[in-house]
Amino acid sequence: MDEFFKVDPLQSGTKGIIFVGDMMLVCRRDDKTDHFPLKLDFPGGGSELNESPFDTFKREAMEEFGLKIKPSDIIYFRKYPSTLFPGKNTYFPVAKLPVTERNNVTFGGEGTEWLLMSVQEYLHNTDAVPFLAERTRDYLENVKNQKLLKAQ
Repeated sequence: MDEFFKVDPLQSGTKGIIFVGDMMLVCRRDDKTDHFPLKLDFPGGGSELNESPFDTFKREAMEEFGLKIKPSDIIYFRKYPSTLFPGKNTYFPVAKLPVTERNNVTFGGEGTEWLLMSVQEYLHNTDAVPFLAERTRDYLENVKNQKLLKAQ
């Protein structure tokens, strides 16, 4: 987990899941973007100079949704090769916030709307960003495997 909190000079960005209670926080992208217009997206974005993946995610969550993410909120992360920048890395964290944080969401205007939806709703929605749906499935598989290992 330490890697997520250290600066990665090859990081291009961080985008992941924020659970508010048992629901995922998503936003619908606007039609002015070149990448995945009007698709259902997760919090996150490009990294700034000398940001760790966590710092990027924390900043983006605040800018996009007005939510404060603490290191203790991160329950999972995985590094992937960037889909947009060959040779760079992107990070996919999962944060868990209490359901009461729903009242603190302040939509920052990147996109057209924000929504809370179940994991299954997102995965079965044709508007889900394809690579984010794939990473969500990876996360679910990892959680399932961890539970199986603990049960043994």
